[in-house]
Amino acid sequence: MREFKTPETQSDNYFENLRSKFTAKNRNEQESINGINGLLKQIYQKFNNEFGTDIINEDGSIKGFSQEMGGKEKQEEYYQKLDLWKKEYESYNEFIKRKETNKGIIWEKISLVILNKILGKDFIVIHSSQNDDIHHSIDTIIIDKKSGEVVCTIDDVETDTEESRYLEKLKKLTTINQKFGGAFIEDGLELIDGKLINKHIRNIPIYLLQISEKNFEKVLSGMDINSIDAISDIELNIFDILIESLENQNEKLKNTEKIPINLKKKTSVFSESLEKMKIIRNKIDINSEI
Repeated sequence: MREFKTPETQSDNYFENLRSKFTAKNRNEQESINGINGLLKQIYQKFNNEFGTDIINEDGSIKGFSQEMGGKEKQEEYYQKLDLWKKEYESYNEFIKRKETNKGIIWEKISLVILNKILGKDFIVIHSSQNDDIHHSIDTIIIDKKSGEVVCTIDDVETDTEESRYLEKLKKLTTINQKFGGAFIEDGLELIDGKLINKHIRNIPIYLLQISEKNFEKVLSGMDINSIDAISDIELNIFDILIESLENQNEKLKNTEKIPINLKKKTSVFSESLEKMKIIRNKIDINSEI
């Protein structure tokens, strides 16, 4: 792995330039999806420039188990064995095609992009490996660049029209946190002695992020899809909702009796990270008014 270089302190100019002048136009859904995929590629390029090319895939996910499966043919065999999609889709290509227009998958990408736009200077925000996504219910991993630690994991859930899906996931994540002491990341990343390395990581709080149908439609059409370095008002609004949700879930878990001590410590660490995130967010407003 390549040596990690500490980023420069964020300047006021960065936050001033981040505030987008984008105005939503009559953009169709496919244009938005293509734009979001383009932003993920920008994140991929930025990550490669900072950490090297052997860590994440072009979609922003950590290279892990799926890369050891031997390419598309082996991945198809993997999905068939797990029986994740063969009842619904006729082929691997059909699976990939439909996956691109699935609201849950699109929401994962949107939240990843928004978190990167605002927090990318101070936090590493990446999608988990395919292995951790399937087996450990983890979509997104957040690492504090200063401490080098994973501070939180996220499972994104479809829009609020999928209430049964939400309740199912909530029950599962509650069990992971309270019974098993938090998430286990098999293909984890951590900054140790100035280097970004792979390692198994345990006892990390895992939380749900859900979006309303109305806000999903708004952010899909209203995102600034031109640059990872520009953010629209609707994206800032969604970020505020995400942070409020994470804060509420973290406080609830932190105050839960009889949770494992290691997880309880991690909830306190994440509380500090959330405060840092709110400070970063507020700088955008302050500098946009200058």
